[in-house]
Amino acid sequence: MTDKVISQLNLDERASVSDTSIREHPKERVHFGSLSDSNNSTEDSPLSTPNEAEINKIRQAVQRVEQRLEAEMSQLFKVFEQKIAFDASKQQQIDRLHTELQQYRTDLIAKTNRPLVNGLIQLYGEIGQLITRLKSKPNDQLEPALFLKTITGIQEDIEILLDQNGITAFTEEQVDTLQPRRQRAIKNLPTTDDKQVGTVAERLMPGFEQGNEIIQKERVIVYVLDKQKC
Repeated sequence: MTDKVISQLNLDERASVSDTSIREHPKERVHFGSLSDSNNSTEDSPLSTPNEAEINKIRQAVQRVEQRLEAEMSQLFKVFEQKIAFDASKQQQIDRLHTELQQYRTDLIAKTNRPLVNGLIQLYGEIGQLITRLKSKPNDQLEPALFLKTITGIQEDIEILLDQNGITAFTEEQVDTLQPRRQRAIKNLPTTDDKQVGTVAERLMPGFEQGNEIIQKERVIVYVLDKQKC
């Protein structure tokens, strides 16, 4: 019985101490609740406005980007101008080389043709002298044979002049049939003889060649079959 009374007294004393502690320190309990409310209000508050130092840093960063862009654009324009200048210089070189090549070709042709031109000038002078001699003769001395001899001499002089410049005359007299590669039929002569068909009837003008190149084919008249009389 005594033990029970003592235990009850201890319980009452503890409860009393606990109530006394809460009453004496009410601020501590309120303090924890205030701390929680303070944290919530901080999370819900908007971002703070940047200060002047941060604004200056942003401005400096933007300026550096602008300077870098300006430098790169300047370098790009410089490369572009150099490319245009190079292309213009290259075109000028091409034009100059083309002009020099044309001049070289003109000079080469002139030098190559110079012997032929000199020969023609000489022939022109000889024909002039011949005409002067013929004019000085009386009409009764101008016989057809003289004209024929004169014209034949002119033709021979021209052939010599061509030969001096590497151009030779040729005729295909060793072959009677038409040779299309070296001969050209100017006229056809009808015939009833089958053996004559395709053969050369008459040679009008020799051909001319320079080395292996045919400049002009020999001109001939060729026999063809006369179908009206067959």
